[in-house]
Amino acid sequence: MNVISGTEAILAFSGVSVEFGGVKALANVSFSVPKGQICGVIGPNGAGKTTLFNTVSRLQRVTRGTVSVNGRDLSAYAPHDLPQLGVARTFQHVGLFSSMPVFDNVMVGAAAPWAAKWTTRYLGFPPSPRIERRIREQTELMLERLNLNELSDKRTDELPFGSAKRVELARALAAKPQLLMLDEPAGGLTQEEVLGFGEFIAEVAKEMQITVVIVEHNMGLVSSLCDRLVVLDHGEIVADGNVAETLASEAVQNAYFGTGS
Repeated sequence: MNVISGTEAILAFSGVSVEFGGVKALANVSFSVPKGQICGVIGPNGAGKTTLFNTVSRLQRVTRGTVSVNGRDLSAYAPHDLPQLGVARTFQHVGLFSSMPVFDNVMVGAAAPWAAKWTTRYLGFPPSPRIERRIREQTELMLERLNLNELSDKRTDELPFGSAKRVELARALAAKPQLLMLDEPAGGLTQEEVLGFGEFIAEVAKEMQITVVIVEHNMGLVSSLCDRLVVLDHGEIVADGNVAETLASEAVQNAYFGTGS
């Protein structure tokens, strides 16, 4: 496995297992993602991909092992602490505030790192006018970057699916993450939208110096976007390496495509 030392890795899984009763969703998973890499996580349905993401976003407890970001064991943190640790995530099913306009949804992301600060949460201090201004500026910047300006006043439950996906991505990027976790972002998008999405992620990851981990079934997007692939099957890593060699390996053909020799 490609395990990177803690000083070089932004995200690291070390012997991570997750069990539900007697069922192992993840079994002794170990790999690390160095800063600046776009790492794809693929595998058949039920392979443990979303469970893996949930251990990072603290929606799933780890039975054994550790998950760390920049060397910090995430077991010591709650989900609301993640923006301050530099972690942002999107979901398979768009998780927006449906009754709120697009602008306010994106502003939630821009405000998240400030809202996580202990002075705001525990002492109840409101953000200063300077911070409020920075939050609004970051929101406006992300709306412009994702061509959402014309939709800023619309409620998100009035948007077509592709636009709602862009709003969720804008909200994640507004938090200025170091680590961006994308859970099946191409689901429900047209082929043209998928192509544009891949180009945008590659561009913004380089520009904002973001490390990206993406779970995706669209092999075209994975092949064009990712530097590396980690392949899960029945909660275990069956392959880990560069995209072309990994997709061509017999283990992946058997586990993912069912066409191995």
